[in-house]
Amino acid sequence: MKAKLLLAFTSLLVFGYVSNAQNNVGIGTNTPNSTAALEVTSPTNNQGVLVPRLTTAQIAAIASPANGLLVYDTNFDCFFYYIAATTTWQSMCANSGPAGPAGAAGPTGATGVNGTIGSNGISCWDLNGNGTNDPAEDINTDGVWDALDCAGAPGVAGAAGANGATGANGTNGVHCWDTDGDGVNDAGEDVNADGFWNTLDCVAGVVGPTGPTGVGTAGATGPSGIDGINGTNGATGAAGPTGPAGATGATGVGTTGPTGPTGFGIGPTGPSGTNGTTGATGAAGPTGPTGLTGAAGATGLTGAAGATGAAGAAGPTGLTGATGAAGAAGPTGLTGAVGATGLTGATGAAGAAGPTGLTGAAGATGAAGAVGPTGPNWTISTDNFNAAGNLLIVTTIPSTITSTNAAWLLGGNATVATQAMGSTGAQAVNFITSNVERFRMTAAGQIGVNTAAPAAGGVFTTYATGVGGAISAIGNDAIVGYSNANLSNAVVGSQGNAGGFGVLGLNTGLAVAGAAVYGWSPSGVDGVVGEANGLLAFPVWGQNTFANGTGIVGMGNNNGFSIYLNQGAGGSFTGTFVGVHGAAVSTSAAGAVLREGGYFTTGSNGIAPYTFSVWAHVAALTNAGVTGNGVTARKIEGVGTVNTTVEDVNGNLVVLSCPEAPENLFQDYGQGQLINGQAHINIDPTLAKNIAVNDKHPLRVFVQLEGDCKGVFVTNKTATGFDVVELNGGNSNTKFSYTIVANRADQDFGTFHFLFADERFGKAIGELPSDSRKVNPDLKKAAEPHLQGSK
Repeated sequence: MKAKLLLAFTSLLVFGYVSNAQNNVGIGTNTPNSTAALEVTSPTNNQGVLVPRLTTAQIAAIASPANGLLVYDTNFDCFFYYIAATTTWQSMCANSGPAGPAGAAGPTGATGVNGTIGSNGISCWDLNGNGTNDPAEDINTDGVWDALDCAGAPGVAGAAGANGATGANGTNGVHCWDTDGDGVNDAGEDVNADGFWNTLDCVAGVVGPTGPTGVGTAGATGPSGIDGINGTNGATGAAGPTGPAGATGATGVGTTGPTGPTGFGIGPTGPSGTNGTTGATGAAGPTGPTGLTGAAGATGLTGAAGATGAAGAAGPTGLTGATGAAGAAGPTGLTGAVGATGLTGATGAAGAAGPTGLTGAAGATGAAGAVGPTGPNWTISTDNFNAAGNLLIVTTIPSTITSTNAAWLLGGNATVATQAMGSTGAQAVNFITSNVERFRMTAAGQIGVNTAAPAAGGVFTTYATGVGGAISAIGNDAIVGYSNANLSNAVVGSQGNAGGFGVLGLNTGLAVAGAAVYGWSPSGVDGVVGEANGLLAFPVWGQNTFANGTGIVGMGNNNGFSIYLNQGAGGSFTGTFVGVHGAAVSTSAAGAVLREGGYFTTGSNGIAPYTFSVWAHVAALTNAGVTGNGVTARKIEGVGTVNTTVEDVNGNLVVLSCPEAPENLFQDYGQGQLINGQAHINIDPTLAKNIAVNDKHPLRVFVQLEGDCKGVFVTNKTATGFDVVELNGGNSNTKFSYTIVANRADQDFGTFHFLFADERFGKAIGELPSDSRKVNPDLKKAAEPHLQGSK
């Protein structure tokens, strides 16, 4: 391949390349033009010149291209040449590729004086010359008819031009939030603590004063509960009576009572408290009667010694069994075998020394009976509650006893589905601290917090400080809800039937600072949100039953106060810049009003459907009576007059009314002077821009002479001016004043075309249909069942 390229290049040099003394080159010609460094001709007139053909990516990859470097972009099918001054590749085709980085914009030149507006011609985008902005004439479909629509239909979009070389990165500036200028987003520079460093952190804003601390004093801290007395270690149960001794002889009739079970093992350790007092020693039980001494029986086998448990607290000594009556001495050798000694039960684990029980009265000594075999002895090895609350007793027999019922453990139970805590009878369950009731669940399931009498109509009732029926002063807020999770709510109320309330707040006190429902949000979300879906369902309803009360009060711009009318109002709103803002953002499907910012009425009676004697639309768009492509904009439309107030000579306020006309008119006033019987008056350019002057809408000019002359007439009236000429060729220099009246011109604003010039006795929007409604049932009456004890 390299050999072929070398051969082709050599052929070019041999057959087509001519260099002469004038330092220029000719290809296909021996006499290149003297003004050309290179001249290429086709001897057969069927050849051209090929410059390097590269893709857009390959062109962009050329490092430091020379100024004027020419290439052919195969992506665009177009020639491009490089401009070093702007570091951009310039397309030589109509559909150019994307330009490189734009240079810094030069300063805007001063606005020139508006030129004289010529008579209206046919706009270049008015293709059919009908003077109407037809939809098809909005070539670029931007909703505006202007010079951008004058170009022909766009051609096929050219392929994207080569990206201009990336300019060198400018020196990093100091961000307005980078207060120390170190170029690092320091934690302290995230002023609004939203996790982002941006312009929202540039203006910290003066921190508003901290609201006054609530006047309610903190409820006194309840006294600490008395440390519980050390739970008595499960007493090693009173030593039971010694098991019956084996009969000494046949004659022994009294048996020693069985040894009582060893007392319970170590009980759960109670909270650390003062040591319990040692219980009084019980009175000694009566000694049982000595049984008859029977014949000595054979000595029974000694039972294996049970494991010695930890010494339990000495329990009260049990009654000593009566001694059996001594049996008659049998013949020698035939002494009755001593009864086998029963196995000694394992000694229970030593519990903490419990109080010594009273010693039982000594039992009467029984008649000595024959010594029987020693009965088995057993002790309790351990006892404790398991995780489910059942009591377990382990003895040395061995055997384990489990209680049928379970207790509720202070440390908590490992419950199963069948377990529950509470009352199985028709009794309330009360919870106390410091020996004061705090929480009650009635037998019917109602819950009362800080009250012994939950509201009759409520499931959950809580009483705060100062409410009648509160058990104690423990807090100023009955319910406080907090939430910081995404899409979560601090308090939710839902009600699905008519006459009920999702959340009901009723302030029955007289303090002006109180609130029945208070919503607060510090993090840019909503404090209180209301949402409804129905003609008669209102997300927020404010009703003040006081004669001069205000229904809803709103404060904006971090105002610390609100302004309201002493006579009362449906709503009162206060802001630093705007008190009330009404906005409509889409067009309605029916009715003369397409959209409007506000609608105000004064009712004539209280009978539903409500009717009104005075009404006014504010910032409204209407198509009432409109023909053609456009709408009519109404700043204010309604019943009554437009007025201003001034003081009369006595200082009393009086009313001036605005003149009103059946057309949309603009007026202006001025003075002029005839010079040799003639004068030309130029209309103010701003006014000229906004009036329609043509055969259908002539300019009206009214001249008042201020000196003697032959009289004047007005001629050459246009939107930019008019001439005043003295009659009968007069040449006086008389001064005059004038009034001009003209129709307001139509206006394009955004996507709307407002029609003004042709309107005369335009069709009114009229009164909007409305209805009235009272709270039914009455809110206060409906709330009464829920407010037991709140007054």
